Amino acid sequence: MQKRRTPSPALVISMIALFVALGGTAYASGLISGAQIKNHTIAKKKLTKSAILSLRGQRGPRGYAGPTGPTGATGPGATSGGALLPDQPSAAGFTTLFTLPNGVTGKAICDSTTPDPVQMDLWVASGALFAFGTSNSDLSSGVGHVDQIYGDHLVIGGNSYADIDVIATNPSVSTKFARIDIHGAFVGGNKCIIDWMTIPSN
Repeated sequence: MQKRRTPSPALVISMIALFVALGGTAYASGLISGAQIKNHTIAKKKLTKSAILSLRGQRGPRGYAGPTGPTGATGPGATSGGALLPDQPSAAGFTTLFTLPNGVTGKAICDSTTPDPVQMDLWVASGALFAFGTSNSDLSSGVGHVDQIYGDHLVIGGNSYADIDVIATNPSVSTKFARIDIHGAFVGGNKCIIDWMTIPSN
């Protein structure tokens, strides 16, 4: 029987080196170089974030402004006024300042014979006065809350000044509220100064 020869260590090492060299060449031959890629054929999702950012250029110049849009509808607008009222007894009656389309009328009086010489009154001829907001005067301890849904008038008075700042309407005439601000001051010399502003709703 012929005896089998055992390969020497040098032969084993050389064979391993040969296999590694051949395998590395095969792996390298499987890679794609940039020269083999056609332009504009790689989808964005295949690129890295840094590659995508590098492709972005600088922001271009601002474009021209568009044409002016159409003019909006005219709002309800505010109405303001003022009055210098003489000092007279309450029996003479309140002076009418304004009457709004929603049925609310603003009035005032100047009467130094009463504890509150300057008085303002929101009044409706019929139905009920709905008024919500605040009132203030030098006879009150601070700003008061107005929450009225009954009665036909609201009177606020002061010794030297009084204010009404509410939204109000007469539901029997209109469901639309109006903003009403009235300021009154007793300035002495037998007169009161009344200023007001109203803003109806659309």
